[in-house]
Parts: sequence; structure tokens; C-alpha cells
Amino acid sequence: MDRISDIRSLIRALGGAKEVAAIVGVQPGAVYMAMHRDVIPHKWRILLLQAAKSRKIRFDGSLIGMVAA
Repeated sequence: MDRISDIRSLIRALGGAKEVAAIVGVQPGAVYMAMHRDVIPHKWRILLLQAAKSRKIRFDGSLIGMVAA
């Protein structure tokens, strides 16, 4: 499986906006706004990283602000 390289696909792979909202502790509308802005808020990043790792979802680290050294 290829790495996920966009926010919409990552959210879909994690179970959708409602599931991601539950993971990060916000309302689904906040997830839709993040998708619209094409930016994952800083406070969500570690939680989404942990959720993706536990589900063995491979994604581009730049989606959560990780850059290669």
C-alpha cells in the first residue's frame, strides 16, 4: 500500500470525520474545517500519529509537520 499524501485520505483511512473527531476530542465540524483548510491542527498531530500507527496506516509525515532531516 502506498503512503497517504493528503489530509482527506488520511481522515478517510482513520474512519472518517466522526471517528477522527472522537480521537482528537472535538466536534466533527472542526475536522471538516481542518479538511477545508488542508491543515491538521498542532494539538491533533500526536493523537493522529498514534491512531495511524495503531491501525498500521502509512502516511506522508509532512501531513503532521514531520520533515526529513
